[in-house]
Amino acid sequence: MYRFLLTRRWLALAVVAVTVAVVCARLGWWQFERLGEQRAANAVVVANLDAGTVPARREMSVGESPEPDQEWRSVSMTGRYAAEAAVLLRYQTHAGRRGAARSLGQPRP
Repeated sequence: MYRFLLTRRWLALAVVAVTVAVVCARLGWWQFERLGEQRAANAVVVANLDAGTVPARREMSVGESPEPDQEWRSVSMTGRYAAEAAVLLRYQTHAGRRGAARSLGQPRP
């Protein structure tokens, strides 16, 4: 009665279905792994944003990139304003709105 299930077409369909199921299961586990990685990254961000502000010279050296555990840390800086050396700071907030902070000394492109 179910002899047609043993034909090449049905066997190929079964192999394709099993392959798709395995790939979907693996992608599901990959998503769980990514969730763990994202939670760890978010924990660093939350911890550094909640930490107090420290002087920038104490937290990092000039000319070096910050360490991963230093990212998103609030720092304070003092000095003299140099309009010719203005910098665009991405991912800044102001009055609860997201955007970018631009130096007032630089004209907009």
